Amino acid sequence: MAKLDEIAELLTEEIKGFENSADRMEQRKKFLIDYKVQDDTSDIDFGQGEEKAVVHFRAFFRANPEAAEIYQNWTEHQSKK
Repeated sequence: MAKLDEIAELLTEEIKGFENSADRMEQRKKFLIDYKVQDDTSDIDFGQGEEKAVVHFRAFFRANPEAAEIYQNWTEHQSKK
């Protein structure tokens, strides 16, 4: 009988832990659904923003040639559409 009580207690603890995890996931889901993202392209739209973005991307592609190749293939595919 003591073993059954111990098993029942462990199962109860596991269920409570599962319920807590489910509650946290539900809260995070609600947060993500309600989260508002505002785009701000003002740095790119005015002055040197566009130039800085281009310089940044060129540096990234030089440092990551595999990404540059993937991007090149993607742009070629897009231009064929």
